[in-house]
Amino acid sequence: MREAVRLEVDGQVFEVLEVARGVWNYAWVNGPDPEYGFRLAGAEDSVPTRPEHEESIRAFLAEIDPRTGYLADRAD
Repeated sequence: MREAVRLEVDGQVFEVLEVARGVWNYAWVNGPDPEYGFRLAGAEDSVPTRPEHEESIRAFLAEIDPRTGYLADRAD
């Protein structure tokens, strides 16, 4: 496993960590909840590039309700 890397994407800070082979955890450091973020799984033998990580983060942020800071299903 690798060490966590901090990425800033569109003003939002994420700590990205490979938690198992091909499984990446994205912790939203400056989000509404320090435990909030998302996880993605891919091929065990591939390592996403920085632009691919940024694309995943942007896709996540696009689903966030700006009023609540959470995904729509958590907005209630």
